[in-house]
Amino acid sequence: MTALSIYTDPHYELKQKNMKQIAFLLSISLLTIIACRKNMVSEEFASEQKFGHDYKPEVELTNFTNSTNVTNPLYPIGAGKKYIFEGQTPDGLEHIEEQRLSTTKLILGVTCIVVNFKAYVDGILIEEAQDWYAQDNSGNLWYFGEAVDNYDTDGVFWIMPAHGKRANTMRSPVL
Repeated sequence: MTALSIYTDPHYELKQKNMKQIAFLLSISLLTIIACRKNMVSEEFASEQKFGHDYKPEVELTNFTNSTNVTNPLYPIGAGKKYIFEGQTPDGLEHIEEQRLSTTKLILGVTCIVVNFKAYVDGILIEEAQDWYAQDNSGNLWYFGEAVDNYDTDGVFWIMPAHGKRANTMRSPVL
């Protein structure tokens, strides 16, 4: 008769305990991620409620006493300064130019700088806009809107009809 030898791992119980601890920690981590995601979704929803269709920022004229002196380091656009951006897109080579003009525009009583924006695809102008910005006394840069012309790939001007529908909401970014 042959003796049957059964191998038993002397560390089996310790490994089982470690596996239970790892499973517990993974469960806690997963629950934490789910809770954080739920909180993020709640914050996104609250943000949509806060900045939804009724979003109307308070524009206090006393907060814009030197509005054309843009010193915000996130948008360093001095008078006459021009930026050029280029990159390959699925539509072709996109070339964008932004240049601050020497003119200003008065919007809601705030004097705004004017930035000329041009976008080209494969050398054809597809959009030209005059964007209006003003810096408040705290250094926040406000976007006050734009006057824009859009062109098709042949360079022909076009206007997108609204069909009586409200356009997507554009929130004023604070840079």
